[in-house]
Amino acid sequence: MRQAAYAGERDLIFIDESGFAPTMPTGHTWSRVGQRAVVPKEDTRNRRVNVLGARIVGMEPDLLWQRTDGKIDAAVPLDFVCARLRAENVHTTANG
Repeated sequence: MRQAAYAGERDLIFIDESGFAPTMPTGHTWSRVGQRAVVPKEDTRNRRVNVLGARIVGMEPDLLWQRTDGKIDAAVPLDFVCARLRAENVHTTANG
């Protein structure tokens, strides 16, 4: 399949998503003996960053990505495939 993609006979696209949280909850801390440990609380709402990526075999550029804030549901990757990859002139159908 990869050889067919490099030859331009078939489209081969790997799609993945990943999420990052810039502020992780504090599970523990330390303080000097006799002093109370004070940990400032950071607001963790709406701090998550999601990234969608696609590696397109046999095409330049071969890596496309898009940053997405908020929740990723089924519509977000579908929009990424249909809008972003089509803008790069990649043939996108379920049957290849």
